[in-house]
Amino acid sequence: MLLKHVLPEQYQPTLVLDDERHLSIRLFKDNDQRREKLRPFRILSGSLHYFRVLPQVWSDRIEEMKRAGLNTIETYIPWNLHEPERGVFKFNEGLTDLSSFLKLVHQHEMFTIVRPSGYICAEYEWGGLPSWLLQDNQMRVRSTYSGFLDALKKYYSVLLPILSEHQYNRHGQGSIVAFQIENEYGSYGEDKEYLQAIRSMYIEYGLDELFFTSDGARDLTRGTLDNVWATINFQRHVKESIEQLIAFRSHNHLMISEYWTGWFDYWGGRHQTGSSGVYSADEFEKDLEDILLNSKYEISINFYMFFGGTNFGFTSGGHHFPSKKYSPLVTSYDYDAPLSESGDRTDKYFVIQRVIKKFYDLHPHLIVYNHQRIKEDKFKITERKSSKKAAFNRIKIYGYKTFEQILHDDILTNKCEVKDGPLNMEQVKIPARSNAGASQGFIVYTNNNMEKFFEEKHVEQRVTIKSIADNALVLVNGKVIYKSLCSDNSIQFNIPPDTKNLTIIVENMGRINFGPTLDHSRKGIL
Repeated sequence: MLLKHVLPEQYQPTLVLDDERHLSIRLFKDNDQRREKLRPFRILSGSLHYFRVLPQVWSDRIEEMKRAGLNTIETYIPWNLHEPERGVFKFNEGLTDLSSFLKLVHQHEMFTIVRPSGYICAEYEWGGLPSWLLQDNQMRVRSTYSGFLDALKKYYSVLLPILSEHQYNRHGQGSIVAFQIENEYGSYGEDKEYLQAIRSMYIEYGLDELFFTSDGARDLTRGTLDNVWATINFQRHVKESIEQLIAFRSHNHLMISEYWTGWFDYWGGRHQTGSSGVYSADEFEKDLEDILLNSKYEISINFYMFFGGTNFGFTSGGHHFPSKKYSPLVTSYDYDAPLSESGDRTDKYFVIQRVIKKFYDLHPHLIVYNHQRIKEDKFKITERKSSKKAAFNRIKIYGYKTFEQILHDDILTNKCEVKDGPLNMEQVKIPARSNAGASQGFIVYTNNNMEKFFEEKHVEQRVTIKSIADNALVLVNGKVIYKSLCSDNSIQFNIPPDTKNLTIIVENMGRINFGPTLDHSRKGIL
């Protein structure tokens, strides 16, 4: 039996795990306001990232997931979205309006699983970590390093009280039933003191629903704690993966926190959507039947992703391993998911709908939805009206700015003059963002007094930059002479003796979101 949190009786966790791999749920239902009755339950969840879809269609995506047979929405919370500058918190408008999203899930009679760790991976810019952490040259993220944990606690002091109010056990007015501690930490480290520090912060700020961790099969031991629900992430190889989870925690209810419905795209790599994807609908259906219909075990599942959405702006991440080059991810996060980036149903959507209908026919006693009404609680397949599509008319361009005009535009460009050599993006002091530095996009290095670098007239000079990230474009007197794509290694180029102006444009293609080099994610000239 997992150790219980110490909390008032009325705030007991909604989800209940026993020693025989069963999952039950406490509901405010049928006049049971003390939630004394334990009802059999299975988590049928899908990942929907509120920050990857416009708020205007949050409700539509949630409703479509419910129509597929799901009872739970799972989402990450990206730290860098909600604290873009140190001490500047955003939770009240647009993509940052987390409370409105959670209220919508509740209104649609569904539960929520929240993954609020400072690091989320998610193929998102620096795994959701705020780039201003890198102003500290000693920074060690995902560790007990005081510079990291102190910043995380200040963020949690704002975020976690918001989440606390949306817990289901707060008299049924919320939908959250579980919180993840860290994210696939076993693939990165094994510092139990760090994991325990996060758990303690959760409790300190009022989170008392069920806590869990999720890891790949090989990383289960490293990534969890003894008193936390251990879950697993994988795609295919259903029997082998489930057996590995049982071997690790034989008494726990079996939960697949990420069952990968597809995959993501790298710039220049193979497109993963539709017929070119790595995981066909037919293969997906067979595996899903093995999980929900054919297994001798009770298994809960979260489909990652159910709706992928879009990496708006410069928020896509990248991967970098010692044996491979840096690989940035594309703007689309379609993921070949059951709902496409535009919100349309794909073949995988109908697979899930069919299999879940069969599942509930086999298990009619299970609780389906989060509602207090006293009525029959059944899943029924319903159709949706075709989603509306519109094409833009021709757009007429009335003017443009040259590169030089952009550089001299105080609205479009933040300027910083230095004398001691080039700074990386995170070190640049921007008056309008004094606590953040430069975060995303482009950084332009310019020297307008290059004559002094030529010891002899009419002799080319060799310029070496030892480390640069990511794309680089070199201009001499306004003309391009060299370009480098996705290089974080040294670059070399020659400049002619008549050089008066040297400009180097560096594009940040996205900080690393997964891999062992997270601490080395600075951008620009390094």
